[in-house]
Amino acid sequence: KNLEVVENFPITLSEIPTASSSAIDDGIVIPLGQKLNFVSSNGNEKIVELDIVGSIKSNPTVLNKNVAVYDKSFAGKIFVLENNNCLNKDRPFAVSGIAFGSPALMKLKSVLYTGFINQAGNVFVWADNILKKEFPKKLNGIFYSNLVSNGKYFYAVSSVGEIFRIDVNGNILSVKIPN
Repeated sequence: KNLEVVENFPITLSEIPTASSSAIDDGIVIPLGQKLNFVSSNGNEKIVELDIVGSIKSNPTVLNKNVAVYDKSFAGKIFVLENNNCLNKDRPFAVSGIAFGSPALMKLKSVLYTGFINQAGNVFVWADNILKKEFPKKLNGIFYSNLVSNGKYFYAVSSVGEIFRIDVNGNILSVKIPN
Protein backbone atom coordinates (compact mmCIF):
# COMPACT_ATOMS: atom_id res chain seq x y z
CA LYS A 1 0.00 0.00 0.00
CA ASN A 2 3.00 2.29 0.40
CA LEU A 3 4.33 1.43 -3.07
CA GLU A 4 7.47 -0.07 -1.64
CA VAL A 5 9.81 -2.18 -3.74
CA VAL A 6 9.04 -5.90 -3.42
CA GLU A 7 11.79 -8.04 -1.94
CA ASN A 8 14.27 -9.33 -4.59
CA PHE A 9 13.31 -6.49 -6.96
CA PRO A 10 14.21 -4.62 -9.02
CA ILE A 11 16.09 -7.01 -11.28
CA THR A 12 18.27 -6.10 -14.23
CA LEU A 13 17.37 -7.84 -17.49
CA SER A 14 20.12 -9.11 -19.77
CA GLU A 15 18.56 -7.25 -22.74
CA ILE A 16 15.95 -4.65 -23.55
CA PRO A 17 12.50 -6.25 -23.97
CA THR A 18 11.29 -6.36 -27.57
CA ALA A 19 7.58 -6.46 -26.68
CA SER A 20 5.25 -6.25 -23.69
CA SER A 21 5.36 -8.96 -21.05
CA SER A 22 2.53 -11.36 -20.21
CA ALA A 23 1.41 -12.72 -16.85
CA ILE A 24 1.98 -16.42 -16.20
CA ASP A 25 1.46 -18.31 -12.94
CA ASP A 26 2.95 -16.15 -10.19
CA GLY A 27 5.19 -14.14 -12.51
CA ILE A 28 5.67 -12.77 -15.99
CA VAL A 29 7.23 -13.82 -19.27
CA ILE A 30 9.27 -11.14 -21.04
CA PRO A 31 10.33 -11.37 -24.72
CA LEU A 32 14.00 -10.48 -25.15
CA GLY A 33 14.46 -10.58 -28.91
CA GLN A 34 15.34 -14.21 -29.53
CA LYS A 35 14.61 -15.62 -26.08
CA LEU A 36 12.04 -15.53 -23.31
CA ASN A 37 12.75 -14.54 -19.72
CA PHE A 38 10.40 -16.09 -17.15
CA VAL A 39 10.49 -14.02 -13.95
CA SER A 40 8.74 -15.40 -10.85
CA SER A 41 7.26 -13.25 -8.11
CA ASN A 42 10.32 -13.94 -5.91
CA GLY A 43 12.69 -12.54 -8.57
CA ASN A 44 14.00 -15.86 -9.90
CA GLU A 45 14.64 -15.87 -13.64
CA LYS A 46 14.67 -18.66 -16.20
CA ILE A 47 15.89 -17.80 -19.69
CA VAL A 48 14.60 -19.98 -22.53
CA GLU A 49 16.63 -19.71 -25.73
CA LEU A 50 14.69 -20.21 -28.97
CA ASP A 51 15.98 -20.80 -32.50
CA ILE A 52 14.68 -17.44 -33.68
CA VAL A 53 16.00 -15.74 -36.81
CA GLY A 54 14.14 -12.45 -36.45
CA SER A 55 12.70 -11.25 -33.18
CA ILE A 56 9.67 -11.61 -30.93
CA LYS A 57 7.76 -8.37 -31.60
CA SER A 58 4.51 -8.99 -29.70
CA ASN A 59 3.65 -10.06 -26.19
CA PRO A 60 3.58 -13.83 -25.64
CA THR A 61 0.22 -15.59 -25.56
CA VAL A 62 -0.32 -17.45 -22.29
CA LEU A 63 -2.83 -20.20 -21.55
CA ASN A 64 -2.27 -21.83 -18.17
CA LYS A 65 1.24 -23.36 -18.41
CA ASN A 66 1.49 -22.84 -22.19
CA VAL A 67 3.13 -19.92 -23.99
CA ALA A 68 3.19 -19.20 -27.74
CA VAL A 69 5.34 -16.66 -29.61
CA TYR A 70 5.84 -15.67 -33.24
CA ASP A 71 9.32 -15.21 -34.72
CA LYS A 72 8.66 -12.20 -36.92
CA SER A 73 11.16 -12.73 -39.71
CA PHE A 74 11.36 -13.48 -43.43
CA ALA A 75 10.56 -17.13 -42.72
CA GLY A 76 8.21 -16.76 -39.74
CA LYS A 77 8.01 -19.52 -37.14
CA ILE A 78 5.84 -20.19 -34.12
CA PHE A 79 7.18 -21.66 -30.90
CA VAL A 80 4.96 -23.25 -28.25
CA LEU A 81 6.18 -23.85 -24.71
CA GLU A 82 4.81 -25.73 -21.73
CA ASN A 83 6.28 -25.29 -18.24
CA ASN A 84 9.13 -23.22 -19.75
CA ASN A 85 10.11 -26.01 -22.18
CA CYS A 86 9.68 -25.62 -25.93
CA LEU A 87 7.37 -28.36 -27.24
CA ASN A 88 8.29 -27.85 -30.90
CA LYS A 89 11.93 -26.83 -30.58
CA ASP A 90 13.08 -29.17 -33.35
CA ARG A 91 10.10 -28.46 -35.64
CA PRO A 92 8.73 -24.94 -35.09
CA PHE A 93 5.51 -24.20 -36.97
CA ALA A 94 6.29 -22.55 -40.31
CA VAL A 95 4.02 -19.75 -41.49
CA SER A 96 4.17 -18.02 -44.83
CA GLY A 97 3.75 -14.30 -45.34
CA ILE A 98 3.78 -11.37 -42.96
CA ALA A 99 1.73 -11.44 -39.77
CA PHE A 100 1.04 -9.33 -36.72
CA GLY A 101 0.62 -10.27 -33.08
CA SER A 102 1.01 -13.60 -31.37
CA PRO A 103 -0.61 -16.99 -31.99
CA ALA A 104 -3.81 -17.86 -30.15
CA LEU A 105 -3.96 -20.87 -27.83
CA MET A 106 -6.97 -23.00 -26.96
CA LYS A 107 -7.37 -26.28 -25.09
CA LEU A 108 -10.31 -28.55 -25.96
CA LYS A 109 -10.64 -32.06 -24.50
CA SER A 110 -6.96 -32.04 -23.43
CA VAL A 111 -5.75 -31.14 -26.96
CA LEU A 112 -3.72 -27.94 -27.24
CA TYR A 113 -4.63 -25.96 -30.37
CA THR A 114 -2.49 -23.18 -31.74
CA GLY A 115 -4.12 -20.79 -34.21
CA PHE A 116 -2.51 -18.16 -36.40
CA ILE A 117 -3.47 -15.88 -39.29
CA ASN A 118 -1.17 -13.97 -41.61
CA GLN A 119 -1.90 -10.54 -43.10
CA ALA A 120 -3.16 -12.09 -46.36
CA GLY A 121 -5.80 -14.14 -44.51
CA ASN A 122 -4.24 -17.61 -44.42
CA VAL A 123 -5.39 -19.36 -41.23
CA PHE A 124 -3.33 -22.15 -39.66
CA VAL A 125 -4.42 -24.44 -36.81
CA TRP A 126 -2.15 -26.99 -35.17
CA ALA A 127 -3.40 -29.72 -32.80
CA ASP A 128 -0.71 -30.86 -30.37
CA ASN A 129 2.07 -29.66 -32.72
CA ILE A 130 0.61 -31.11 -35.96
CA LEU A 131 -0.97 -28.89 -38.63
CA LYS A 132 -4.56 -30.04 -39.02
CA LYS A 133 -5.35 -31.40 -42.50
CA GLU A 134 -8.16 -28.83 -42.94
CA PHE A 135 -5.62 -25.99 -42.83
CA PRO A 136 -4.38 -23.59 -44.05
CA LYS A 137 -7.67 -21.91 -45.02
CA LYS A 138 -7.90 -18.62 -46.88
CA LEU A 139 -10.15 -15.84 -45.55
CA ASN A 140 -11.08 -12.83 -47.66
CA GLY A 141 -9.53 -9.64 -46.40
CA ILE A 142 -6.44 -8.12 -44.87
CA PHE A 143 -5.66 -8.89 -41.22
CA TYR A 144 -3.64 -6.54 -39.00
CA SER A 145 -4.27 -8.44 -35.77
CA ASN A 146 -3.97 -12.11 -35.00
CA LEU A 147 -6.51 -14.69 -33.96
CA VAL A 148 -8.04 -14.72 -30.50
CA SER A 149 -9.86 -17.54 -28.77
CA ASN A 150 -12.79 -17.80 -26.40
CA GLY A 151 -11.90 -21.40 -25.49
CA LYS A 152 -14.17 -22.95 -28.12
CA TYR A 153 -13.44 -21.04 -31.35
CA PHE A 154 -10.79 -18.86 -32.93
CA TYR A 155 -11.84 -15.40 -34.11
CA ALA A 156 -10.37 -12.99 -36.66
CA VAL A 157 -11.39 -9.53 -37.77
CA SER A 158 -10.44 -8.11 -41.17
CA SER A 159 -9.39 -4.53 -41.87
CA VAL A 160 -12.90 -3.77 -43.18
CA GLY A 161 -14.62 -5.11 -40.08
CA GLU A 162 -15.65 -8.59 -41.11
CA ILE A 163 -15.57 -10.98 -38.15
CA PHE A 164 -14.74 -14.64 -38.73
CA ARG A 165 -15.38 -17.54 -36.35
CA ILE A 166 -13.16 -20.56 -37.08
CA ASP A 167 -13.52 -23.95 -35.42
CA VAL A 168 -10.77 -26.57 -35.17
CA ASN A 169 -12.33 -28.60 -38.00
CA GLY A 170 -12.03 -25.74 -40.49
CA ASN A 171 -15.67 -24.57 -40.41
CA ILE A 172 -15.93 -20.81 -40.81
CA LEU A 173 -18.76 -18.37 -40.17
CA SER A 174 -18.49 -14.66 -40.90
CA VAL A 175 -20.46 -11.50 -40.21
CA LYS A 176 -19.91 -8.15 -41.90
CA ILE A 177 -20.21 -5.24 -39.52
CA PRO A 178 -22.15 -2.43 -41.24
CA ASN A 179 -20.41 0.93 -41.75
